Amino acid sequence: MKLLIIGGTGFLGRHLTALALDWGHEVTLFNRGRRQHPDWRELTQLQGDRDQDLTPLHRHQGSWDLAIDTCCYRPEQAASLSAALLGRCERLIFISTISVYRDFAQPGQDESAPLHEIAEGEMPEDYGPLKVLCEATYRSRWGERLCVLRPGVLCGPHDPTGRLAWWVKRVQQGGPWLLPGQGEDRLQYLDVRDCAEFVLRAAEQQLSGIFNLLKPGIALNDWVDRLAARLAPATPIAPEWAPWPALLAALSHTTNLSVGCYCEQESRCHRAILRELLIAAGAAMRTE
Repeated sequence: MKLLIIGGTGFLGRHLTALALDWGHEVTLFNRGRRQHPDWRELTQLQGDRDQDLTPLHRHQGSWDLAIDTCCYRPEQAASLSAALLGRCERLIFISTISVYRDFAQPGQDESAPLHEIAEGEMPEDYGPLKVLCEATYRSRWGERLCVLRPGVLCGPHDPTGRLAWWVKRVQQGGPWLLPGQGEDRLQYLDVRDCAEFVLRAAEQQLSGIFNLLKPGIALNDWVDRLAARLAPATPIAPEWAPWPALLAALSHTTNLSVGCYCEQESRCHRAILRELLIAAGAAMRTE
């Protein structure tokens, strides 16, 4: 297949490009050209900024079987890219996110779960609602030729966020540890390599529609125990579980953490504890 991959090549795009070449596809990249993997073989590199100038796409001679957009965050980006590609590209895969869903209160939600509601004419600022508008913009232009993939939290090699590295370091540190919930919430990290493979299989099978990309995950208490068994903490881990109502109440007062602290050192200590809790909570909040 002739594939056009829109977006940077630091994380998902890196694995997607390498795997596409491994599987024998003809790859064209369109991005700002900030990263180039030395092992990549023959491909076409179109350099440009989707927010400023799509001229390299317009000038490129040729067409594609499918485009994969890994980095659309605003509806106007979806509109301008569609205008550049319609008539020259047969199908489109949009990498969206499970953050389009209104909430995650009910376990077992599927692709039909309610999305963020956006009033007509309103332009939201948050990540999830913006992705809802991106999906809608693409759907109005590509129809049945569109496949929307909604992955959960990605992790794996070349992850710029350091999500997994944080867990490793924290477990190695050991000692008292404030954690969200009661240990039953599930972490549903998705390996970026599994995500890349699903994207390419969806491309080859010409899938259309909407698909959540999630794994069953692992309970948070089990996750901590397994890491501790392998990493030998400096001191035994002493978890203290924070019930969600208390956690949510604490989150609503994050701007006033210094109030009631006896000194700046204590304030920094409180902030560090809450930061740990927020990191762990962010990993545990999104469940199917």
